[in-house]
Amino acid sequence: MKENCSNKFAYHVSQCIHRVIQVISDTETELARIWNTSSLVVNSNYVITLDRIAKKERGLALIRRILEEEAFEKQVKEWIDLRILPKNLELKTLKDKIIVEDK
Repeated sequence: MKENCSNKFAYHVSQCIHRVIQVISDTETELARIWNTSSLVVNSNYVITLDRIAKKERGLALIRRILEEEAFEKQVKEWIDLRILPKNLELKTLKDKIIVEDK
């Protein structure tokens, strides 16, 4: 009788373990599916050039507003740090160049 109880207990423990393993496997499969899905957008960055803005109605006014923003100075510093713009470039020179080219 004891042996029979031990076998039943071992059988039930085994079934529980298999069920836990199946749940973990299903979870891993779902996570892999989510991870590999390209339709999920986590971050999106846009690059919009001034020539495209200038072509739109009130585009030049928008460009002038962008140039007047205090964040524009930080952006120019970042461009200089990334070596997109030369180190010796002054902000006023850049603003004047952009405004002249868009007229």
